[in-house]
Amino acid sequence: MLVLIAIIMTVIPAAIILYPLIRRIGSTELLKDESSLTAELNRRWESVVAGLRTAELEMSIGNLSEEDYHWIKNTYAKETAQIMEAMELQDEEEEELMKSLELEIKKVKIESVDGKLSGDKS
Repeated sequence: MLVLIAIIMTVIPAAIILYPLIRRIGSTELLKDESSLTAELNRRWESVVAGLRTAELEMSIGNLSEEDYHWIKNTYAKETAQIMEAMELQDEEEEELMKSLELEIKKVKIESVDGKLSGDKS
């Protein structure tokens, strides 16, 4: 009986200590999603838009010279082009992946139909 009480007194604190660690392991999917390429591109896009708005405001207030404004605008235009190119590449990769997946599905269907036909002939 004494051994059983000692085991219970050891298991309960261990479970309380290990529960947050076990719970955190299950929530790593959300962290992976946040670090995806799409999320990163969206963050960069929002940053560019916010930067352009700020530059426009600073120019209208008079805190920014025209030369600096055009430099900032060109810099953000280059960043925008890079982001759009990355988004297009991602879309092309997704389309290629979907096409290859469709081909694999068709191959499996053909093989299963051929297997049924050869099984029926036997």
